[in-house]
Amino acid sequence: MPDDPPGDSTPDDAGDSLPGADLGLDVGALDAELGPDDPSVSIPDTSDVDASPKLLRAFWGSVFAIKIGVIAATLGLLMGYFRGRWRLAGLGVAIGLVAFANGYRRYRRYQNR
Repeated sequence: MPDDPPGDSTPDDAGDSLPGADLGLDVGALDAELGPDDPSVSIPDTSDVDASPKLLRAFWGSVFAIKIGVIAATLGLLMGYFRGRWRLAGLGVAIGLVAFANGYRRYRRYQNR
């Protein structure tokens, strides 16, 4: 339309086509050509692999303890730095260090068996 400001790229009527169609490009073919490939994932068979309950308990206990340690220490440091609540920061870092030590203790106890 002649009343449109320069640079207005919004379509005004239903007769407008997709970008690139005025250049002679088949936009539908480009989408199919450049789109993602069909995913193909092969899942390995793990039915013959068995972990002992002691190993599973040591592994997941260590994972949980280290996650708690990371979260507590990080939140403690953030509370101290951004909020200035150093007492709470010290508590968070202390809880994090205790959780790290617990995870390391679990790991070492299983390794020494």
